Amino acid sequence: MTAITLAPAAYMIAVKRTALFFGVLYGVFLFKEGSASFRLAGSLVMLAGVFVLAFAK
Repeated sequence: MTAITLAPAAYMIAVKRTALFFGVLYGVFLFKEGSASFRLAGSLVMLAGVFVLAFAK
């Protein structure tokens, strides 16, 4: 939680949400979940948002 005091909250929350992307990848590759295409697409959209925030100036 120290990171939230050091960085703007919007950036920190966006980076924190990348855990969902890794959770979906674990589910697909490690646990062999089926039909994860919607979850993977959604998590890729969120990951793209993190990149937009990171490179926007």
